[in-house]
Amino acid sequence: MNSVKLKWLNISLVGVLPFLLIVCFTYSCAEKQETKRIPIIYSSDLFNPPADPDDHYDLATLFMMQEFDVKAFIFDVSNHTRIADEFSRTPDEFGRVPLEQIAAITGRPIPPYSIGLNQPLNSPDGQAKEQVAQFQGGVDLILKSLRESDEKVLMFLVGSCTDFAAAYNRDPELLRQKVSAMYISAGNGPSGKQDECNAGLDPNAYICLLKSRLPIYWCPCIPNGPYRQATKEDVLAKNDNTYNTCFTIPNQAECLKNVSARLHNFFHYAFTASKEDPIPYLNRTPEELTTKEKWIWSTPAFFHAAGRKIYAGLNGGYFACSPQVAQKLGISDKEVEVYAFAPIQLSQTELEAQEHIIQGNLNVKESTVKVFQYIHPDYNEIMESALSNILGTY
Repeated sequence: MNSVKLKWLNISLVGVLPFLLIVCFTYSCAEKQETKRIPIIYSSDLFNPPADPDDHYDLATLFMMQEFDVKAFIFDVSNHTRIADEFSRTPDEFGRVPLEQIAAITGRPIPPYSIGLNQPLNSPDGQAKEQVAQFQGGVDLILKSLRESDEKVLMFLVGSCTDFAAAYNRDPELLRQKVSAMYISAGNGPSGKQDECNAGLDPNAYICLLKSRLPIYWCPCIPNGPYRQATKEDVLAKNDNTYNTCFTIPNQAECLKNVSARLHNFFHYAFTASKEDPIPYLNRTPEELTTKEKWIWSTPAFFHAAGRKIYAGLNGGYFACSPQVAQKLGISDKEVEVYAFAPIQLSQTELEAQEHIIQGNLNVKESTVKVFQYIHPDYNEIMESALSNILGTY
């Protein structure tokens, strides 16, 4: 019997008690929200096997948080279907498998889904109607979902901006009427050259959304300059390097140590690029997970969109839950200010547009665009702990 089997079958009483406390706490945070569920249209470059398993972390987070009612799922394929090399992917690799797996784990329904556009927009106001029919389903599903909704819908993207921008350009009035907020995980904040991956996949679509005057929560993935995280010194100095959502999981096996056996196997299936039958795989005896580091970007945006706040636990660790749940658990006085969204006014000259440069003015009181900034020097440790506890729900 290997060590992972022992983890589930033969834990000592000393290990059980704190583990149960964490599980009970995170379960209550996930299940006992008193707010109305939020309809959401979600776009992700989710693949099987994964291009980057950060999308699997995001998918699990989305489905663990009971606030969200996923109305449509768009498979963003812009990074993988227009290049003829070893990175190109085929339609059967789009993320249907992990979507079905996470639905089976959580007991939630599989939402309507479709493959998105595979070419960038030819201009910021491009509608992409000229692209082949095979890849039009994503935009069509976005517009259909909005038209059929009786309430405003949250839109959330963690890949390119192509499908959301094309939908906006085809029916801007519909999105103005039906979109409650749009979270964009892309770009380099808060000013300068926009050469981050998601923004660079479709610069025209990216600029389209930032200039759309929709209620945008802009979540830049990295700062300008060298590809790195902000440091504690950056946070204390309150400089521009803090306008991004990035944090790292130093050891993925440690982060996922309290998840259920089925969720453990969900990640193991992705990490090992398994070709086995995906649903039965969830019920197998768990094996060791990778201990490699992993960069994560979207977690704080999920928390903010759901209306959750971050609280220090009574016995250590950090938890994301609603203020109502925090009050019931007696930790209302332990809220931690970890990040914030600041209004920002964006501008771009014609020359800057050619160079993919934007200028951000943070000296404004109101704007339709709000940019993410982390404000706590221990942001990385706090976000890793809160993510680990969310995933420990199932």
